Amino acid sequence: MGAGVSKKSVKKGATSDKIAEKMFVAIDQNGDGVLSTIELHGAVFEWARKEFKQDWDMAYIKDMMARHEQDADGKISLPEFKSVLKELADVGKKPKKAGPKNRWDVPEGPGSVIFSNVKAFAVPDADMRKGSGLSDPFVKFTFVGTELSAQSGKVPNTQNPVWADEVELALPAGFKGKADLRVSVWDGDVTDEADVIGGAAFAFELDPDLQPNNNMEVMLKGRELSGTGGYVMPDFKITFKYVRKLAPKAEVVVAPPPKELTPEEKFRAGLEGLTVWDVPARRDLKRMPWLADGEDNNGIKWAIDLALSQGKTPLLIDNTMADPRGEKWADKYLRTEGKAQVLEAEKMFKDEREFKRGNGGRPHDQIMREARKKLVAAMADGLPFVVRMAEGDASNCINFCDGYYTDTENLPIEVFDHAKVSELYDPYFSDPEKGDLYQHTATVFGNVITAGDLGRKTGRFVVSKKFHAAVITLLPKDQYFEELRSMLPLPKMQAICLTD
Repeated sequence: MGAGVSKKSVKKGATSDKIAEKMFVAIDQNGDGVLSTIELHGAVFEWARKEFKQDWDMAYIKDMMARHEQDADGKISLPEFKSVLKELADVGKKPKKAGPKNRWDVPEGPGSVIFSNVKAFAVPDADMRKGSGLSDPFVKFTFVGTELSAQSGKVPNTQNPVWADEVELALPAGFKGKADLRVSVWDGDVTDEADVIGGAAFAFELDPDLQPNNNMEVMLKGRELSGTGGYVMPDFKITFKYVRKLAPKAEVVVAPPPKELTPEEKFRAGLEGLTVWDVPARRDLKRMPWLADGEDNNGIKWAIDLALSQGKTPLLIDNTMADPRGEKWADKYLRTEGKAQVLEAEKMFKDEREFKRGNGGRPHDQIMREARKKLVAAMADGLPFVVRMAEGDASNCINFCDGYYTDTENLPIEVFDHAKVSELYDPYFSDPEKGDLYQHTATVFGNVITAGDLGRKTGRFVVSKKFHAAVITLLPKDQYFEELRSMLPLPKMQAICLTD
């Protein structure tokens, strides 16, 4: 990608306009006379990785470009590129420091470094047009290649600022005693955008043997001013003290011993994440001892209540053996729980088929009206609205997902979504004194209720909170999904396989 920038070429380009121009042409891939972020990043990437053993990301390149471009066009021109080379050459001067390296690895975390007593001397005027010779400088500390940056307040109208405030800069993650630090001074003019006056980047090391309030002196490189015929502001000196501030030690919290789960909690934990729950249909106190707390409790009721509490419509896969009367456990539950409103899906399919053949049966409109009556009765009386699919042969069943046997006025598809059904438990619909679902637009179920469904005394339709929907299938556990996935909104349902 273009011409790579090496340590040697940077050093020569920073001191030779001719070499800098050759480098600029080589890096300018599309020949438009300016360098984009991508072009500049491609040029310095390999050098940064080789020299500093780190990757300078696009954010760092953009930040460097912002420091040097003068016309705010998002590109680097040739004069601006020369200024960039000077910064790169300055970064390449890695000062040697005595003592071991990379041996400060504090378990508490990196913490921060605090800069204090910061002073600069003979700071040049960043706005020569005013001719005052004075700036309104502030100082910024940045860890190169990161977004970690902190700055001081502004000192107005001075060439020799002394910043009284402390500047606290967070250390990079994984800091082990050394990182590249950039110090820059900016002119915080109140009428113009802040401009950098000068800066320098260098290897900053916190040696564990050093004492607090260490002193440092750095020469900052002056910036070339645009529109001045190549005038470069003079270098100037900055001094400061610094000390490391460790991150507070994390409070050690001794976790209490894990709570011993009850048998019911253990059983529920075993069902988490399962597509199908295997639940004993009867009152099996060996597997479900907590059911002993109530005479009417059984596995079916417990599983249905759990599914409803999780916003799912129960899909009962009844694979239990029939009793001598031919009744299975799901049927027994519906019989003992009350007069559930049962919609026989296979009968709906066969009745319409026979009607079309002229062999009796029922027309589609009548089938849908009668389905609506069952749904309305279940809502009013607080009964389960149960859809029983075909017994072992899904081809004789109907598709509730294609919109033919579901509609907003008779049987909304939302009846299979308990999250939607549970909205009817709101007092606005269920309060015996004020609740009313009739013609209410806040829920699709409001379209189902007609004037003939209203209470004779109240003139309202109140939904019982005991109302819910359920589906029963006799298909085997390993076949139900393939057979029913196009007929029912299975993602809204919880499959419960009933066992003997």
